[in-house]
Amino acid sequence: MAFKPKLGNSIGTSLAEQQRSQNKKEDALQTTEPKKEAPKFDDPSKANERIRIIFDDSGSMGGEKIKDARDGCIEFLRNCKINETAVAVHVMNPKMHDGLIDLSGITTNLPALSILIQKITAVGRTPMYETVKTAQSATPKATRFIVFSDGSPNSTEEKENVIAKAKENETPIDTVLITSYACEAGDSAYDLLKELADRTGGYFLVFDRNKVDFKSAFKYLAPSLRGKLSDGKVRLALMAGELK
Repeated sequence: MAFKPKLGNSIGTSLAEQQRSQNKKEDALQTTEPKKEAPKFDDPSKANERIRIIFDDSGSMGGEKIKDARDGCIEFLRNCKINETAVAVHVMNPKMHDGLIDLSGITTNLPALSILIQKITAVGRTPMYETVKTAQSATPKATRFIVFSDGSPNSTEEKENVIAKAKENETPIDTVLITSYACEAGDSAYDLLKELADRTGGYFLVFDRNKVDFKSAFKYLAPSLRGKLSDGKVRLALMAGELK
């Protein structure tokens, strides 16, 4: 299905509309308490951390996996500090969604982004490297990327270009493999995602859905918790489902 963006069909205008709607609701409340001042969201280019998430929305992510992915990203955002962290979400199949707002515009309005993420569905293929390449050229430039997927990309043609760009810009790429079975070296998806993280200075994690709750685990890649992953024992405990 061809994607035909409507006028104002962007994350910026959508977030503004949600903020105006929220302000109207607050004005309508008749309380004796003083009105709380609406939060102010800074220019995302000024955020210390600018993270672009590469979201696997391929058909194989259908059912519970896409729900887990949405919930995990929302929990990730809850663990990011407003205005200190700006986030964008790059789905792998943007042209195959009907009515999904473009989430690739990085923003500090994380509460609104959380709402919009809930509309992502599972469609299409797994153009992982192509999506990362697009995200690498987006502005403002990211300080870090996070890629999660449940399988191998459709093509590795852009792999070396993506890795070279990440090294040039000194932007680590964290990767997460979502599985439903014991997965180790020798598996194509495992090897490719591990290589992407290892060669760019990112973290590589394997989340076996039989052991790990994606919602609880994915949040550890948020800036407030990511430092814990420098400890190899913590990473192993996380992947074993021992951390909450």
